[in-house]
Amino acid sequence: MKLWLVPMLVIAGLLACGGGSNSSASTGTNGVTLQEHDFAPSLADPAITKVYTAQNENNFAYVATTGVTARNQLFVFLPGSTTVPMFYQDILKEAATKGFHALGLTYENATLVGTLIKPYSDSNQPGFDPDAAAKVHDAVLYGTNAGNQLSAITVAQPDAIENRLLKAIQYLDAQYPNEGWGQYAVGGTIQWGLIRLAGHSQGGSQAAYTATKIALPRVISFDSPSDSASWVSNDTPSPWVQAGHGATPSANYYGFTHQQDPLVSLALAENDWDDLVLPGAPTLVDGVTSFGGSHRLYSNLTVTANDPLFLYHDCTVVDAQTPKNSDGTPTYLPVWDALCFE
Repeated sequence: MKLWLVPMLVIAGLLACGGGSNSSASTGTNGVTLQEHDFAPSLADPAITKVYTAQNENNFAYVATTGVTARNQLFVFLPGSTTVPMFYQDILKEAATKGFHALGLTYENATLVGTLIKPYSDSNQPGFDPDAAAKVHDAVLYGTNAGNQLSAITVAQPDAIENRLLKAIQYLDAQYPNEGWGQYAVGGTIQWGLIRLAGHSQGGSQAAYTATKIALPRVISFDSPSDSASWVSNDTPSPWVQAGHGATPSANYYGFTHQQDPLVSLALAENDWDDLVLPGAPTLVDGVTSFGGSHRLYSNLTVTANDPLFLYHDCTVVDAQTPKNSDGTPTYLPVWDALCFE
């Protein structure tokens, strides 16, 4: 099971207590003017009780105000294990620059999935449960229920992604009624058909699992799905991945990883892509801006950044780790655009 190995960013100056709400203007690529809102999840729903006292646990939202035609689609991004949306602002800003509403969502990812499933991972023990990883993802999505119970994790329904996302959309619509957020939650129901769901590491696994249960127009996994069949890392995908693409057509899945990722091997990624039946062949993105329509992308670019231990796991999308061009724009911007925003 690969999810016990995750990006643990310890970057001085980025860790801060969250809470409250803030709004400010910013600029995306090509001169597009953006509006940023960040807010504590509990402002959207006081029943949301899981917070991250060591980090800024706010949700981050972006929308373009001038310079681009609205796409009337919502891009939702799920951070990796133990991390929060503030570490992924570059891709959120790019989404808004392309005309999407964009939302980085805090969710129940403070405990590593590998840690949670370890007691159920030994086939020689009476507690063995090959579906433990799927049950964790299911509880994180919907809240703990009779079908996903594990003694290692309990997620109250208000803390589940389904409620957090609904309440975040409703909060944004109530606070900023002229920005168009309300179209994504009508009559108290999330409009999943208008939502592109992405995530990194554990967040990418969670996004892919969600897509097996809910039909989505697009799902994008960075350095993931990272669930393997054993808690001891290997290149065989978890049973829920082997079961296939589920509710979302395979043509709507996209993946991006780094060949030197020490946590999610390229072999595991390729096996995931095979099981989910992603279109195309594994395609190297370095030095090109067109990828032949493949949904299976990888890089082998040599990069340097602040956290060498997780560098090649994080560099595909984490702000502080992803390589930058001389003008400060992310090198992987064309990859993000092809994966997420075309």
